[in-house]
Amino acid sequence: MTRPRPVVPKALIPPGMSFLITLSILLPLGLALLQPASGQAAIDPGRESPPAAVAPQRIPLNVGHVSITAISWPFWAAESIGSFDQEGLAVDVNVLGSAPALTTAVISGAVDVGRATMDVHIRAVERSADVTWFMTEFGTPIYAILARSNITSYADLRGQTIVVDAPNGITAFLTRRMLATAGLGPDDYSFVYVGATPERLAAMLAGGVQASMLIQPFDFAGERQGARRLGNSNEVVRNYEFAGYNARRDWLARNEDTVARYIRAYLAGQRWLYDPANKEQAILGLSEKTRVSAEDARATYEMYVERERPFPPSMRINLAGVQGVLDSLVELGEMTQPTPPPSKYVDSTYLNRYSQ
Repeated sequence: MTRPRPVVPKALIPPGMSFLITLSILLPLGLALLQPASGQAAIDPGRESPPAAVAPQRIPLNVGHVSITAISWPFWAAESIGSFDQEGLAVDVNVLGSAPALTTAVISGAVDVGRATMDVHIRAVERSADVTWFMTEFGTPIYAILARSNITSYADLRGQTIVVDAPNGITAFLTRRMLATAGLGPDDYSFVYVGATPERLAAMLAGGVQASMLIQPFDFAGERQGARRLGNSNEVVRNYEFAGYNARRDWLARNEDTVARYIRAYLAGQRWLYDPANKEQAILGLSEKTRVSAEDARATYEMYVERERPFPPSMRINLAGVQGVLDSLVELGEMTQPTPPPSKYVDSTYLNRYSQ
């Protein structure tokens, strides 16, 4: 509310006092107008204004993946909770559909870092590619053979067609090992080849093949749609270094700061995933990322986080597991004994420096 100003009768104002009264009213008002507003610094006409703050530029990093599955759950977690952003990385994900295509992209420089499989990585090194494996994402693989509902055992796959990733790929190797426990040899069944797990599941559900080799969470999705689980690969093959990240040695040497940031961000995602307090959020995140049901994501969480724990702490590299892969290549006829030492294919230098 505006208060009325008191009126002073002119008869009470001595001559010459009108100017002084007016000045006494206006002077405090003028001084008040010169003061800075509350919370605002006084303006110094002799000093320039500071430049506007500029957001720090993030470091670009191109990461290749074969497909979007639960194998890389710590990576997806790090992406979801903002770990890469917090480390100043602008991560660009490329999904290339097969492990050989991904390793080729790493060698050519089309991607900086690749989420590789150890068997394909070893083959690349043996062909003189100057790449190395610098951190492990997933230890012993947990593939499942899923079959149509009328097939109840490995023995029932005699004379049937199974979809795997490639003639010399990991799923072909594991399938042969698993079926051998029932006395089936390579001539007792036939393979067709599809590189990525989601597409292998689709091929089986479409009826073109009788069985498929699948990774999580798509094995659970297949069961929910009527397929029968015959067994898991880790029941037969326990010592095998499965999935991790490789890069060109020269790129790693030139970009050590980027590698350090990547390792720290990834480790934050892994620790977050293994924290029981984040269970429901992790399940929801995997369901959305892989586009499977929350039920399938929950089954995968229970298998990975609560039982098997296949993500090695601090992404450490298991040299015995690398030797297991070398032995599998001997079994496939691609190498001979004695094999080169596992250290030929891996480099733990960066993990030792930055995964603490």
